[in-house]
Amino acid sequence: MVKDFTTPIKRSSLAAGDITGDFTPINIERLPQGTYSLRIKNDTSQPIIISYDGTYGHEYVLKNSTISIDSQTNNILENKKSFIQAGYASLIYIRWAKLPALAGNVYLMGYQLNY
Repeated sequence: MVKDFTTPIKRSSLAAGDITGDFTPINIERLPQGTYSLRIKNDTSQPIIISYDGTYGHEYVLKNSTISIDSQTNNILENKKSFIQAGYASLIYIRWAKLPALAGNVYLMGYQLNY
């Protein structure tokens, strides 16, 4: 049986009209156990703020840009948990940094280790 291979996580997105000045989760389902890589693509005309706990801003993503968040990319997950998923970051929240955009989407993509 094949072990320790990677697969994409289910892509999530929020339309510009669904994003407000308050933190809103971009993924309805929690991140899968073993998530080790995330990409957040802001395909709108305004910057956004990312939160891992829904209270404090942790990342700033410019308009029409993508950020990557990686953890444990140089080893196998000994305890079968990822630093991204194991803590409080099983939901990723976003809000507008300044003004709301009228069109576009914000996407959450990534990879998980299957063991």
